[in-house]
Amino acid sequence: MVRAIGFIGYKGSGKTTAIIKVARILKERGYKIAIIKHMPEHDIDKHMSDTYRLRQVSPNVIAITQSSIVIFRKRSDNPVEVLMSVAPKVDFVLVEGLKECKLYPRIICAREIGEVGKLMNGLEIAAVGPISEDYEKKEFVEKRYGLRVFNVFNEANTLADIIERKAFMLPGMNCGMCGYDCYTMAKLIVKGERTVNDCKALGRDLVNVIINGKPMILNAFVQKLIRNTVIGMLSTLKGFEKGEIVIRIRR
Repeated sequence: MVRAIGFIGYKGSGKTTAIIKVARILKERGYKIAIIKHMPEHDIDKHMSDTYRLRQVSPNVIAITQSSIVIFRKRSDNPVEVLMSVAPKVDFVLVEGLKECKLYPRIICAREIGEVGKLMNGLEIAAVGPISEDYEKKEFVEKRYGLRVFNVFNEANTLADIIERKAFMLPGMNCGMCGYDCYTMAKLIVKGERTVNDCKALGRDLVNVIINGKPMILNAFVQKLIRNTVIGMLSTLKGFEKGEIVIRIRR
C-alpha cells in the first residue's frame, strides 16, 4: 500500500525543514523514503536552454552531471501519476506542496494562526512550523481546531510516530464502489470513521491484462487509465451497459 503524507503551507512556513527532520527519523527506522517537492514558481528547464531545446524534439530527456542525474519528463496535471511512479520502490512518500491533491493526509506548516484555518480541508492530522514556538498560538490552534501542534526540533520523533500510523494514499479512481468519492473517503479515514481497507479499489484489480497467458502487473494509475479510456469509448456506442467488460485482442 502506498503511504503518503503532505506538508502544506505558505512560503517560509518550515515545510522543507519539517520534511528533513521526519525523513531522517524514518530512514533511521529502516524505511525507504521518497520526497516530492512542488515548485510552481520555479522552472529548472529554462527557456532556450539546452535541455529546453532537446525537449522540443523529445519530451523525455535525461541530463547527467558530475554529481546527479536529472530526468525531464512532460509535466502531468495528475499528481497521482507522479506519486505512483515512485511509490512501488519506497515505504513512504513525503510531499511538499501539491495542495490540490486530496488523496492522503496532510500536515499543516504555519507561521500564524490565520494560515491554519485557510489550509484546513479535513485531511490535516497535525500542525508544525514557527507557530509551534509561540505557546499562546500553539494553545489556541490546539483548542480552536483540535489539531496537535508539534515543534519539529524537539518533537520530530512523535510526529514520525503519527505518520507511521496514519499515512496512506487512495488511488484517486473515484470509482464509487465504497459509496464515496476518494476525497470524502480520505476525510473519513482521517477522522477514524473508515479505514483504508474500506477502499474497494485498493488491493483489487479493476483491470486484468493477460498476454500469451501471462498476467501483467499494473499499478492503480495504469488500471484507471485503461478503465476510463475503454469505458469512455464504449459508452458512446448503442447497447453499452454497466458491468464487467471483456476485450480480447489478437495480433
